[in-house]
Amino acid sequence: PGPMGPGGPEFGPGPMGPGGPEFGGPMYGGPDYGPGPMGPVATGPDFGPVYGPDPMGPYYGPDPMGPDPHYVDDPEHYYYIAPPEGSIPEDQDVTPGQGDLVHQVSGDNQNVTMTQGQAEVINGSAGNDNVTLHGGADTGDNYIGNGGVDTITLDSTANRLAVDAEGATLEFTTADTSQYVALVNQGSNTIQTPGAGTGVTAVEFLAQQSNSVTLAGSSNYDPNNPTQSMGIKLGFDDIAGDPDSLTLADVGLNNSGYKATVRYLSNLTGSDGHDYVIDKAPVAGGTYSLNDGDDTLIFQGSQLSLTDKTIDMGTGTDTVDLSGAVATNVTVTNAENVTLGAGNNIVSLVTGNTNDTLTLTGNLAAGSTVDMGAGTDTLSLAGSDITLAVTNVESILMGSDGPTNLTLDNETAETIVYNFLNTGAVDNLNAFDLSDGDKIAFSTNHGDDASKFSRDGNMISYDADGAGGEAAVDIAQVTDPDAGSFVVDVDHVVYQAA
Repeated sequence: PGPMGPGGPEFGPGPMGPGGPEFGGPMYGGPDYGPGPMGPVATGPDFGPVYGPDPMGPYYGPDPMGPDPHYVDDPEHYYYIAPPEGSIPEDQDVTPGQGDLVHQVSGDNQNVTMTQGQAEVINGSAGNDNVTLHGGADTGDNYIGNGGVDTITLDSTANRLAVDAEGATLEFTTADTSQYVALVNQGSNTIQTPGAGTGVTAVEFLAQQSNSVTLAGSSNYDPNNPTQSMGIKLGFDDIAGDPDSLTLADVGLNNSGYKATVRYLSNLTGSDGHDYVIDKAPVAGGTYSLNDGDDTLIFQGSQLSLTDKTIDMGTGTDTVDLSGAVATNVTVTNAENVTLGAGNNIVSLVTGNTNDTLTLTGNLAAGSTVDMGAGTDTLSLAGSDITLAVTNVESILMGSDGPTNLTLDNETAETIVYNFLNTGAVDNLNAFDLSDGDKIAFSTNHGDDASKFSRDGNMISYDADGAGGEAAVDIAQVTDPDAGSFVVDVDHVVYQAA
């Protein structure tokens, strides 16, 4: 009686006994196990190059259900973060037709009941197969397409499945149960979502080449109740030169769209509804186009490197949150709210040709620009350190709590609006000329009494109660005629050329 082969002493030499009469009968002691190795079905060379030296690992872990640091149930992680070095040769995917149980399917309306604890392979035909898996696929289970364009439907049981089927559609039937799928193949795949719920569906693309996926089906995002939005997590490979793409299918203008968390994604195309995308591992370059709807794009992390990315938020009232990243050479178009992190961000902001409002929060370094196009536009600044070149902005609301350096264009009559109750230092206003129609306005939350304002040299002061100036602003950098005057303009007091 020899050992079981590469499986080693876990199974002992020879038969499974001596376990006493409970194990000594024909069920365990008979020829099925015999006094020799279990043969290639259980271990053997068939599993060698794919699963490693024993049936389940190191690709899936040292035993059928782990522990494997790459396989986690935590919704904040993926089913499989990255393949171990050499675990799957680039020229060899999962071999079809081998496992404890092999299911052969062909054609429409195919149903397979999975068995927990078994390494199972579902073999598709060369044609288009439509297969529903019941009972829950388990770690170590594989679907092999073998050609055609297949549809794989996972039932409401928790599933863990590796899929090698180019062009396949993965259809999830429950929004409240977490699912984990590893796509071994390269190419294009479609994921059908069942709608909003509390589950997390994670799909990891293991092919180290360009992948693309379309997210379709029922909307999994409810803007009014984001926590009840089913999470779709898509992890692509991080190999340079292999751009990966995600398309969110159209759902109808102003309807709820899709919520997705992505890693290593190059290109994104949004739906015509309201979409919510979180990027936890951005790559350099590429284009994100969110299209219609009120969309949200968040780069979530700590000092993530975001470089050379073009972001177009499309129509609607859109939000871009860059606070988790340091943005360099990033262009953001058609966003109404932009939040930046604490680093030296260099960002170009562009809005459309209507009456736009842009709220900018965070730090901007030299080289940053904003162009708000035609219309009567308003820019709100709320950062701690801003250096910005401004074009085609009619009103600039100063809410910064730190130094601000603005270079303004000479073609637009700008109004700089200060709130003395919340204004930081303004170091420089380049190309700000009162004689060319530029104005300085003050919003104090105290009404429209121009008598509370005065100018002494370069300082404009505000005195709310006659007891002394509460605040002042230095206009030394402003090109100003010898005399000016304070006038009331709606809810502001404006200092303008005489």
